[in-house]
Amino acid sequence: MYGKDVKLESAEGKSEAWKRGQYMVDVLGHCGECHTPRGLPGAMQMDKRMTGGILNGYLAPSLLATDLAARGWNHQDLSSFLKHGMSAQGTMFNEMFPVFHNSTQGLTDPDLAAMATFLLGDQPPAAKVLSDVPLDKLSASAQRGRQDYLNVCAGCHAVGGEGKPHIAVAMRGNTTLRLEDPRNLVRVIDDGIGEQKFSGFERMQPMPGFVEKLSDAQLTDLVNYLRQGWGGLPGDLAVSEVQKLRADAPPLEHKVH
Repeated sequence: MYGKDVKLESAEGKSEAWKRGQYMVDVLGHCGECHTPRGLPGAMQMDKRMTGGILNGYLAPSLLATDLAARGWNHQDLSSFLKHGMSAQGTMFNEMFPVFHNSTQGLTDPDLAAMATFLLGDQPPAAKVLSDVPLDKLSASAQRGRQDYLNVCAGCHAVGGEGKPHIAVAMRGNTTLRLEDPRNLVRVIDDGIGEQKFSGFERMQPMPGFVEKLSDAQLTDLVNYLRQGWGGLPGDLAVSEVQKLRADAPPLEHKVH
């Protein structure tokens, strides 16, 4: 319909692993179908390829090397994430969960490493390291949000955000908290996540949704606490932004967990 061929990035001067990874990501895996924004008719905006796209109310985040590094990804963690569905940065959920079960967990280690090499580059940027933010340095909203966290989140994710094995992922350094776009964090708190089973008999217990339990103001404060306290981002999200994200969310029955 759109009459344009996809032009792959030049492989000149790249390693064999990078070239293999390009085939796995751009051709066989067609990762850009979800991780590229689309225009109104549904065509991928190829000038913004792999910069992230919206799918069923969630953001399929940018896979550009600089953005991956800004969210704390390195080569080892990324290849392990694709193989096991989980890493220090969190677990696969929503539309990526079936991708793990039906695809990436069955790939060979060399192919997974090649995908990470292609995405991060032969000379990957350094993964950003986060620093703890003292409570008295948090915004007023984030300080209020800490109490909401203790009330509804700490039982599973722990008071210090370190998570609990086989129960809930860590909040410290979690890639969803580190996204500049707060959409996924708002959505997952509202919607919850079903029970997840991963390779090696690993699993995570289901997380309930809090859409009926947290007001717009409470959710805003909680998101600000998570993002500023453990995501390396400002704690200045406005209530109006959360209200818009909630209003724009598709019906829950159309979402995949």
